[in-house]
Amino acid sequence: MPVFRQETAPQANWAALVSALAMELASPSQEAEAPVVFEEEIPQNGTFRVLAVWDEFRSVPPENRGRLIMDAYLQTDPGRGRRISFPVGVTRAEGVRGGYLPYAVVTTIRATDPVDRHEVRQAMRESGAWETPAGLQLRFPFKSLAERALEQLQARFGAQYFALAEDLGPVGKWLGKSA
Repeated sequence: MPVFRQETAPQANWAALVSALAMELASPSQEAEAPVVFEEEIPQNGTFRVLAVWDEFRSVPPENRGRLIMDAYLQTDPGRGRRISFPVGVTRAEGVRGGYLPYAVVTTIRATDPVDRHEVRQAMRESGAWETPAGLQLRFPFKSLAERALEQLQARFGAQYFALAEDLGPVGKWLGKSA
């Protein structure tokens, strides 16, 4: 059987990207453009999967993004970095389009509701939301994380102002699955 090995030239800004992601892993910020990292523990073998959502990945070929994530983890915490079984890096748009972030916390605020919209926007940003032409997007790969964010926002502002939405994708729609 033939073996194919991809060889890629080093990227000019590789060290800067690894360092920026490593700094975010070591000390998460509330910066609007900061990466959002989701980890899923796999208790059976002590490893975990990583989904990093970061628009800086636009400059990194998809086949190199996992290595960048691994390098950042190894720089921050080598023992933890060696436990990663599956690193995936996507931009925000790729994450939504590709079905990596199917769960969304959405606002149901009406124009007449007595809630401070600026405060709501700030709270959503603190929870990981990002700005799009259509408004803020607060998305998650796992329903449990979306439910946790939903509960926190509802506790702060009221249950009537937020809801959980799920992108079904073609398979879910075909099966007749509803959110």
